[in-house]
Amino acid sequence: MVFGDQECTPRTDDRFARVEYRNHQTGLSPLIAAGIPCVSSCVLDYMHMVCLGVVRRMLIYLTRGPKICRLSVRQKDAISKKLIGLRGRMPSEFARQPRGLHEMDRWKATEFRQFLLYTGPVVLKTVMSPERYKHFLSLSVAMSILLESDDRIRNAYLHYAHDLIKHFITSCAVLYGKTFSVYNVHGLTHLHEDASHFNCSLNDISCFPFENHLQQVKKHVRSGRNPLEQVTRRLSESEHVIVKKNKTHPQVIVSVKERDSCFLLKDERFAFVQQKNADGTLACKILHQRHTSPLFQQPCSSALLNIVCIGSGQVRMKNGLLHEKELYRKVAYLPQESGGAVLLPLRHGPENTY
Repeated sequence: MVFGDQECTPRTDDRFARVEYRNHQTGLSPLIAAGIPCVSSCVLDYMHMVCLGVVRRMLIYLTRGPKICRLSVRQKDAISKKLIGLRGRMPSEFARQPRGLHEMDRWKATEFRQFLLYTGPVVLKTVMSPERYKHFLSLSVAMSILLESDDRIRNAYLHYAHDLIKHFITSCAVLYGKTFSVYNVHGLTHLHEDASHFNCSLNDISCFPFENHLQQVKKHVRSGRNPLEQVTRRLSESEHVIVKKNKTHPQVIVSVKERDSCFLLKDERFAFVQQKNADGTLACKILHQRHTSPLFQQPCSSALLNIVCIGSGQVRMKNGLLHEKELYRKVAYLPQESGGAVLLPLRHGPENTY
């Protein structure tokens, strides 16, 4: 089903409780009697809707879709070459390193997220047309805002993120054809409502932790006979184990290796770890943002998201001594083919620690 009309009256909890939506309600839901708001409390999972939905659909249309948007063989090869060139460059918090477009059918949700937020803005910049690149960035910037963990920053730009999403949706028919705007694309208009209603990052209400936990559940299955019983018994046994296990929280890796050495500080400067001292301090090179340049200027300056480029020549940095607790956020340090590198702060937690 294609959604052509984006101006629709939003559904409300009150009207749903009064069974006023006769086109799909057959009666009173028992959830209403339990005091559960059936509209506002049901979130839209961005892992399925955005990563496995919109981003995957966009890449399918670009690689083997209609002529109106399909990339040439040379363009697809160029993008794949750039993606493969970034292998081993992503921070250790990423469970998977970039793969080429020819392996896209085997990409996982984390890889589509990686493309949307980190590698896509870098590898598409000089390959796609400016209009289509800006269209991709409108979704990337909007999702970066909605995934922001700082409530103050996220709430300040929440309406701007919604405007970017509306622009993205209305431009889809022109750039990708009338068949592009299916339910997942339409659902983007409601993502800001979930972030506002629950006052949290979309990371906190996504399926990523549950999807990753499936690998722990699968380890309890020893044969193909009665798998459900096997899982429930092993889980029941583990709940009654007397020995208490110490739960460790995922730690961000700090290293002198290039891919794990770059961090964003609270004052929006960048720190590059050069040495880890015996007393726990870190000898760092400190980079001020005024000595960087934005990766893109449209739909907004990338510096708004602390996404910046550094040149290949001598970069002005100062020596500094920091404690690990002063490192605010991990940054992906991705080299560019033309020289220099792009700095992209991470918008999500470690992927390999669930």
